[in-house]
Amino acid sequence: MNTILVFVTGFFEISRSMFIPEGGTIYDMSPWAVMISGGFGGFQYWFTTYPTDVIKSSMMADELNTHKRRYRGVLDCARKLYRDEGGLKRFYAGFTPCLMRSVPANATLFVVLETTRKYFPL
Repeated sequence: MNTILVFVTGFFEISRSMFIPEGGTIYDMSPWAVMISGGFGGFQYWFTTYPTDVIKSSMMADELNTHKRRYRGVLDCARKLYRDEGGLKRFYAGFTPCLMRSVPANATLFVVLETTRKYFPL
């Protein structure tokens, strides 16, 4: 989970830098600018990492008993998903709903985060 937040935050920071008023700080951004930056950050994260999440989820759903496991590791899982379950299409099953969810979820997350940081600075 922490890795996800680091990547989303990285994309958020890139887009947020475009909305900071000249000579201003992050606290001078409008809530709409934060929402757009957060939505963009979430979208970019899932757009670039979705296939790796499919591999991770497939490995997590594998058997607990090591003798019954289907996948021996990450590369083995990727090979078998590609070969046995539909090629590249397998890595993008559920991609559209994920992207549709990522924009409002991350927009809301970052508005709440930035508002909290504004009123409760460390």
